[in-house]
Amino acid sequence: MKKMAALTLVLILALAVLVPAMAEGAIKRIGTLQMLNMTESEYAAVQKLRARTGVMMNEAGVPAEHPYYDGMLDEEPEIVFFDNLNDMIMALDAGQIDAIDLNRSTAEYLCANNEGLAILMDYEAEDNILADFLFNTFMGYDFSLMLPQEKQDLADELIGALDAIGEEGQDKLAVQYINGAINGDIPSVEMPVIEGAETIRVAVTGDLPPMDYVSPDGQPAGFNVALLAEISSLIGKNIELVPISAEARALALSSGQVDVVFWSRSCVAVQEMIENDLHWMDLLDPEDEEDQAMLERIDDELLPDFDYVTYAGKDIPDGLIVTDSY
Repeated sequence: MKKMAALTLVLILALAVLVPAMAEGAIKRIGTLQMLNMTESEYAAVQKLRARTGVMMNEAGVPAEHPYYDGMLDEEPEIVFFDNLNDMIMALDAGQIDAIDLNRSTAEYLCANNEGLAILMDYEAEDNILADFLFNTFMGYDFSLMLPQEKQDLADELIGALDAIGEEGQDKLAVQYINGAINGDIPSVEMPVIEGAETIRVAVTGDLPPMDYVSPDGQPAGFNVALLAEISSLIGKNIELVPISAEARALALSSGQVDVVFWSRSCVAVQEMIENDLHWMDLLDPEDEEDQAMLERIDDELLPDFDYVTYAGKDIPDGLIVTDSY
């Protein structure tokens, strides 16, 4: 029987767990792309919270029959950082790791383009306060643009352009460049060329297709590049795409090699909670007494051992500006 892999989906731009085969034993070693401001052991604490929540979901019967909620994810997982997506997939195939942490759109893309991968769980389909707490609200990841602090004027222009494009404009791009890629077609992107205009250099890693994608012929494409093309037209500046490894992003910014990088922000809702002096339960809207009881259980059993305030800012290096997520 051909070895299969399973994929635990979280959000379209949040994390997923890619697992090689529904084998006996728990998922212990999990690979993920290098995080510049978080150690492997620190990120293991994030996965530990997920594992404990999965067990709690199983105990609550949502859904009780699914193996992920029945101890499939080890409660003391080990995290292994990788410099790029290809090396991580090779390690998964070789059995050097048990799972891969990915964003959902990349997970879906890999499943669509690899017969050995399959979707294990889609959290968007779960109408449950636990799933909402962990995967949609509390631990969600979003994409942003990151710049050095001395480029505040450029940051303001980019923020204005993102606001002008808006959710509706981004949704249209997502249908074409994310859904299209998952369905087997990544359209090419024609970047505007504005005569005599300033040029902005933006890093592209290619490690998160179809969000951040570099085609086999070396041409950047995908959703982020399409979004940059829209931004270029709005701010009247040329954009030069600079292929770079994920681990080199912060150094490329600090050295002036590039002006902007794509960045994923963790615990976005928690950052908002801190800024507005809210309790984490204020972020959720329990529908009944059962939901309220589960929120209280989360507060009593899960969060005392997890320093979520620290983790909310872990992925924002000092001296850099992060735009609102998109």
